[in-house]
Amino acid sequence: MIIGCFGFFALIGLIIWAFIIHPLMGAVALLAGAGLVIWNWSTLNVIGGLFLMAATIWGFQVHWILGVIFLIGSFFILGVDQTAKEEEEDKEQAIKNLQEQKNFEISHQFDGEKKQVLAIDEDAEKIAYLNGTDHRRIYPIREILDVQMTKDDKQVIKSSTGISTSGAILGGAIGGGVGAVIGGRRKKHRVEDRVERISLHIVVNDTNEPTIIFDLYKGSLSRNDSSVKGAYQKAEQLYDLLLVLRRQS
Repeated sequence: MIIGCFGFFALIGLIIWAFIIHPLMGAVALLAGAGLVIWNWSTLNVIGGLFLMAATIWGFQVHWILGVIFLIGSFFILGVDQTAKEEEEDKEQAIKNLQEQKNFEISHQFDGEKKQVLAIDEDAEKIAYLNGTDHRRIYPIREILDVQMTKDDKQVIKSSTGISTSGAILGGAIGGGVGAVIGGRRKKHRVEDRVERISLHIVVNDTNEPTIIFDLYKGSLSRNDSSVKGAYQKAEQLYDLLLVLRRQS
């Protein structure tokens, strides 16, 4: 509460300071401040917004072109942040609708990229794939026909082939050195330095939509980056869990 009050008074002070320097900068600061309040940002977001606002005002003091550049950049950053917030809210609402409308008791939940969620009701032996509030698919676990774990849309694991690839080898595909083995019949490939996508392809007994593509990572980071390694570990955990549950169903 105290931090929130501090942020509010700091915002007011910054707007007044901007008006003292120049009416145009004051108008920009007022507009940005209104956006902070209307969007109901957290304290951390407000601090970030204040920083962007101060940088924009400083830019106008140096030169109007620099001010315009900072202003455009600030609105771009604020827009990206707002989009991420809306996606998170949509994801939370989709989970709530699943639990209330379908009486789905979530025993395992995996969050994917953007609005994607893969939820498992172990007692009811069901799996649910959510992609926001407007896309929901629910299947009995026994309807899972195959699970594939892929990196950059290339096959890394495919359960139906019966090929057992050790975690160490797969770890080399994501975080190991050049020449790591990444699957199949022990063919050697030079592993790219950057990873763009880690996904699970879940094939279900549904002729209309037979494949669920669940993205755990999308970007372009080094295979040694913690985000890439974390996504790989999560994908491997989900892959193993689905195979166990399918065997038990």
